[in-house]
Amino acid sequence: MTGNLQKTDSTVTVDWQDGSTYVGEIKNGKPHGHGKYTWPDGDEYIGRWIHGARHGLGCHSRRNGFIYIGEFKKNLPDGEGFYVGPDGTCYSGKWVNGVQQGRGTLRDKKEGLLYFGDWFNGSPKLS
Repeated sequence: MTGNLQKTDSTVTVDWQDGSTYVGEIKNGKPHGHGKYTWPDGDEYIGRWIHGARHGLGCHSRRNGFIYIGEFKKNLPDGEGFYVGPDGTCYSGKWVNGVQQGRGTLRDKKEGLLYFGDWFNGSPKLS
């Protein structure tokens, strides 16, 4: 971890030259425990970290309105999670390696329920 490091009690604040910041716990110079990372474009992640990777329960939000709340594994959504897209479409269900896989529900803010069932590799599994 390189950057301007400031330590207060059990958390650290790191500011990088590119404008990104991290506030939280570290271990061996990497985010580890609970922390908040903010990218230069304003996107942010608040949640659990293990050895520098998003891992465990967390929330990733983007300036365009996208938000994902759920489990992460090795920086990717993995496990149970929920997202709302910029257009209001939302998905709730199982994720594997960053894509919808397993049982899930897709809803549209105008039409309501669009699909409920099994997903494979990020798409509804039709038959």
